[in-house]
Amino acid sequence: MTVPAPSLPVRPRELDLWIEGLRGVAALLVGLEHLWLMNRFFPPEEIPFYVRMWAAGHASVLVFFILSGYVIGLTNQGVYSGERARAYLGRRAVRLLPIFWLALLLTLAVNYGDSLWTYGATALMLQNENFTFPWHLHPPRANGPMWSLNYEAVYYLFFLYLWRRPQSFSLTLIFALGLGVAGWLLPATLFPRFLAGYAVGWIFWGVGWWLSRQPLAASGPLRAPLLAGLLALMATHHLASGQIFLFGLGLRQHDVSMVNLSNLSLLPGCLWLVGTAARRDFPFRRALAVLTFLVPAATTVLLMVTRHLSDTPDWMAGAALTATALLTLGLTTNGWLRKFSPFGRISYAFYLVHMPLLLAFKSWSFPVPSALTFAGTALLWFATSTILAIFLELWLQPRLRRLLTSSRSPA
Repeated sequence: MTVPAPSLPVRPRELDLWIEGLRGVAALLVGLEHLWLMNRFFPPEEIPFYVRMWAAGHASVLVFFILSGYVIGLTNQGVYSGERARAYLGRRAVRLLPIFWLALLLTLAVNYGDSLWTYGATALMLQNENFTFPWHLHPPRANGPMWSLNYEAVYYLFFLYLWRRPQSFSLTLIFALGLGVAGWLLPATLFPRFLAGYAVGWIFWGVGWWLSRQPLAASGPLRAPLLAGLLALMATHHLASGQIFLFGLGLRQHDVSMVNLSNLSLLPGCLWLVGTAARRDFPFRRALAVLTFLVPAATTVLLMVTRHLSDTPDWMAGAALTATALLTLGLTTNGWLRKFSPFGRISYAFYLVHMPLLLAFKSWSFPVPSALTFAGTALLWFATSTILAIFLELWLQPRLRRLLTSSRSPA
């Protein structure tokens, strides 16, 4: 994979709205995933698959990884220097840590029995579900989504190497793929799972950085079936297409990292969605578009032929999403995506606070649990999470940034 020179000038503000919109949609899909799984009144198996299918938490986190690499690459295009590296790390710390620490305090208030050791390790962004050391640095159980921030911190640091030696990008992808394969094939006693997780996640983050160096496409309205592509990505998520493919080859592995080799089935859809929303003219765009729809369609056909489609609600949800994606291929007007851009601006804080607030609301008891009380609680949870995210992102964060740094962060 070639790495061209950075694309200049930086995209106009209008293009930011597409990216922010995609970020907002991804955050909502994460929230819905946890709402269906963590609700009090209707266990997951009782929620119809045609309701549960409107979520895709893990796929959305991988979209976040690509978006993160893209934004970091876009806002750090100058030649590497020690001074620029220090400024970059300072901006990242100011952007991420204050909200992260406040969300951690909120998590502590809803503590599910974790020790202060867990919270101390998480405050330093050392939390990881897959560390194989004498100690286990898992994220607080009241805020499991915090695991991805540890991955982000690792990639922010590794970016310094990539920034300094961009010509080594292809080698990093090959090496990361090798680690991902080793993490799938070898038992955990021989190969640390967290290394495989970081490696596969880096493939997503790294291609986001690579995308930022691709030229802008010709100006004009964005015309692509983004809604259909999003539905196809959600279908691949529910179908677990990568896992089915690997299992079909006899490569069964249940003890895997949070991000693992099977997640690469989501890479075409994630990259095509971000690259198209960013309006980048990148190689393999048509091939990635075809794969975005082919992967879930082929998985659905395989499950139908083998008569396993009805085995799990997730597979039925994936099949329904695949059909919906194919039926909406003709919809290429994407104004709807920009409407999610305001939520994209608060997505980082929403991601960090929605889980402890959901668990807090879950602990409430109602005399007669019903669909109405569940819906009311869900709306109250979403409103509270959104209001708190607005406060953290749009009121507190700008003031902290002005207080802690003399230069405004572009990221």
